[in-house]
Amino acid sequence: MANIITVLVEHDNINYYKDNLNDIDREIVLKALGEDIVAMYIQYDNNAINVQPNMSDISSTSDSYILGFERPNELVKIAEEWNSELRDNAVRHLEELEALAKESGFSTVSQYVKENWNSDDFASINYWLKYTLMDLDNAYNHNTTGLVYDKSNGWEVVISDGTLAKIKEHPENFVYLTLSYQEN
Repeated sequence: MANIITVLVEHDNINYYKDNLNDIDREIVLKALGEDIVAMYIQYDNNAINVQPNMSDISSTSDSYILGFERPNELVKIAEEWNSELRDNAVRHLEELEALAKESGFSTVSQYVKENWNSDDFASINYWLKYTLMDLDNAYNHNTTGLVYDKSNGWEVVISDGTLAKIKEHPENFVYLTLSYQEN
């Protein structure tokens, strides 16, 4: 089964690809850029195998492959919403745990956990909650759905203030792309 991860990557040689878009077929240029980003990701997560960039839509209006030099405002918007989406995902998992506690007749999550920590229902919610909270702690794990790379900070799950400022100042240096992969 393939896993999906979205990456927002600062690329050192982005101007090379930008310049070649004028002279070479778009698909060839973006496939090469995607392969560069795949190589960067594999270097970070050496347990990932069969990593492939999503090339299903490489148009300049694609939502799965955004070049910051073509659509800087959209790329900045994605970056600005990145951390909120992580937070909202954690809140959703906490709310699921709260609802399960309430449905089971407990007034607090702590009471529910104390009595049901070994149940199948709790195990499922706990699994996703654990990994969501790890994401909020900037800890990459096999359930992480997005990573950001900038030369100064390396790979991050949570966009740091410095990286966000860099994306806002120079979105043309960043690429937003979805990758599929398998765990080794």
